[in-house]
Amino acid sequence: MAYFSDQFYYLCTGTEYTALSQYIQEYPEGIDEDQRWRFACDLRNGRIKPDRPVICGYSEGTRPTDFMSSTATMLISDRVIDVLTQNHFTGWSTFSVKVHDKKGNEIPGYHGLVVMGKCGPIDDRKSAWITRKANVGDMQVKVRYGCYFGRDSWDGSDVFTPKGTIMTFVTEPVKEALEKAHLTNIQLIKTTELERMW
Repeated sequence: MAYFSDQFYYLCTGTEYTALSQYIQEYPEGIDEDQRWRFACDLRNGRIKPDRPVICGYSEGTRPTDFMSSTATMLISDRVIDVLTQNHFTGWSTFSVKVHDKKGNEIPGYHGLVVMGKCGPIDDRKSAWITRKANVGDMQVKVRYGCYFGRDSWDGSDVFTPKGTIMTFVTEPVKEALEKAHLTNIQLIKTTELERMW
């Protein structure tokens, strides 16, 4: 299927009130503090395949949701797995995790999302800088509008990441399936409308 630029979406965790979030609590031996972010990024991009569950600890919130943030990674529920699997979407996998609430009790039914699909780097030349009012207050902020990549650099996966980033892009059918399932704490933004400060 051929896609137009406005048929790709940036997928990230939402900002729902009281949504539970996590952090990676335990790292493999030999991972220093200054290496932890890189370890989490490598988990998310599939460069590291842990041989045991990644232990996550409580960060904030009280309500488990279908999408949950955790140290450069995204945790997803069994419901998300069902949507991706039943629709035969490509470009993703999972790693095993243990998720905990504020009291330290394990919450079953979660997985770490691995994004296997790829495309080339973001082409900043196609994104215009605009100045707009900040979301909070009266200050003006300068943002880069739109996120584009070379279509010939995309491997055709439904779930994919631009080279050099930990962003998650999905195709329009994925976006529609996720929305149809009424999943919680999810945000989907057209890549052509995505704003960033870098």
